[in-house]
Amino acid sequence: MLRCALILAVLAGLAAAGPAAAGSRTLSSPVCTGSCYAAPAGSGALLVFTGHGWGHGVGMSQYGAYGYAQHGWTYQQILAHYYPGTTLGPAPLSDLRVLVAEGKAALTVSSPVPFRVKDAAGKAYPLQPGAYELGPTLALALGPDAAPTVLAGPLTFLPGRQPLALDGRVYRGALRIVVTGSKVNAIDLIGLERYL
Repeated sequence: MLRCALILAVLAGLAAAGPAAAGSRTLSSPVCTGSCYAAPAGSGALLVFTGHGWGHGVGMSQYGAYGYAQHGWTYQQILAHYYPGTTLGPAPLSDLRVLVAEGKAALTVSSPVPFRVKDAAGKAYPLQPGAYELGPTLALALGPDAAPTVLAGPLTFLPGRQPLALDGRVYRGALRIVVTGSKVNAIDLIGLERYL
């Protein structure tokens, strides 16, 4: 009982002292401190979703949505429940970029069928089926007995008749390998409908 009274007294004191004492920021204060992401130049707006596991509190619960659907709710009603203040409409974009690997020393792109890689200038090179390991130099053996050739990045791997794999994990769409400092990142370039 004494502990509850003490907590209430502290909260009342903070409320009486005003927002400055409680650590509130004014509109001129920076919004983030060290965890901000910047969109690459010319790419337009950047929207980053983070979270994982159970109960992160962002987005729509699959079981909850399923339950509402079983009780006769329409998809419009379910979406309005989970995303209040939003409106439904056609998506203004058709392609998504999904970061699938970040800050790696090397990545391996593979395919069981012939596929292609495109350099920063848009020149495409055919690749034989197999696995190709890439580090930050973006050196790639373009033939079975060829010495590795350094290509201008970012590199975009385009699938053949089967999806590409990144470090053994299969992804729909194309895979873009980008160098950041001395590390490599991978981005899945995929159409909105295929992603959904």
